Amino acid sequence: MSDISSPVTPPSRAGRTTGTAIGLGLITLLGYGAVTHVEHARAVRALADTRRNQVPEVLTMRVHTDTTPVALDLPGETAPLETAAIGARASGYIEKRFVDIGTPVHAGQVLALIRAPELDRQVARAQAALAQAQADLDLARVTARRSAGLVGGGAVSQQNFDVDRITQQARLAEQEAARAALADIAQRQAYTTITAPFDGVVTARTIEAGDLVNADNVQAAPLFVVARTDRLRVRVHVPQDQATGITVGTPAALSLPARPDQRFNGTVTRTGHALERDSRMLPVEIELDNPDGQLASGIYATVHFDLPRTHGVTLVPAEALNYEADGLSVETVSPDNRVTVRHVTVGRDYGDRIEILDNLPDRSQLIVHPPSGLHDGSTVAPHHDTETKGA
Repeated sequence: MSDISSPVTPPSRAGRTTGTAIGLGLITLLGYGAVTHVEHARAVRALADTRRNQVPEVLTMRVHTDTTPVALDLPGETAPLETAAIGARASGYIEKRFVDIGTPVHAGQVLALIRAPELDRQVARAQAALAQAQADLDLARVTARRSAGLVGGGAVSQQNFDVDRITQQARLAEQEAARAALADIAQRQAYTTITAPFDGVVTARTIEAGDLVNADNVQAAPLFVVARTDRLRVRVHVPQDQATGITVGTPAALSLPARPDQRFNGTVTRTGHALERDSRMLPVEIELDNPDGQLASGIYATVHFDLPRTHGVTLVPAEALNYEADGLSVETVSPDNRVTVRHVTVGRDYGDRIEILDNLPDRSQLIVHPPSGLHDGSTVAPHHDTETKGA
């Protein structure tokens, strides 16, 4: 047997061409990818450089010291300037009542009459006693004059004359005592006529005709209450922090929930000059005219004060504060557009605004919404914020 070998077929021209094309394509793709990667890296570096070199824009506002008055609103209660609770000073029964609740009265006007028979009898007895004392005095005077004319001639002894003279003095004293007793009883009888002590309005009445009243019952309800309402007083309690701003003569305005657009002006007329121990508040009274009776006594109202500031105050938006580990700070912009970080001390918090007590000069250019990353010396592009409210 002989070995038969198959002849080797050489590669065709077409196959060689295809392989070459694939190789060239791979080389081209690898080269393009390398170029693209290099260009992307350059773009990233350029963007980072641009961002580093870009000046951040910030909103700013001018800080100024506020010297306008401090508005203070407090609850208050109206009360009559004068109030009189009129009780019975004579015992008896109500003979007639002339006024009722809401009746305007004048000083001295009769409100009611009390019928007091016992007082009438006492007056009659006192008048009779005075008449008796007067008669006794007249007799003593006649006797004393007669004795004086006879003592010189010896018809009347000196002793009898002295007795007649002293008797006349005693009768005179008895007459004065009887007259005083009658005046006292007459004064008590005058109390049976109940009158108004001043101009005002009857605000309470507890009696009717025929009611029995007792002057000795000190716990009895008053027969009438008369109040002066043409001028009212308003009682207010001022907190300790604002008490120093309230003095006699401070203007005040009163408003009512039912009349929000109407104000009644008054003036502080008196203060307690000392804070109440329990509440640490200063009692204050305001007086205001009420000639037309538009305001009733005993109503709750809001009292508005405009208190002068003892010193200027700097207020900044709450969002301008930075809360850091070492305290609170704000950031300002200098004339050369560089940032200054200022550590500050805050005072009162008004919600959207915060009081700054120190380290923030007047007219500073404050950054309203400070972006993160700012530090002392950072360059910024400030834009004035016309919408944010400062001090």
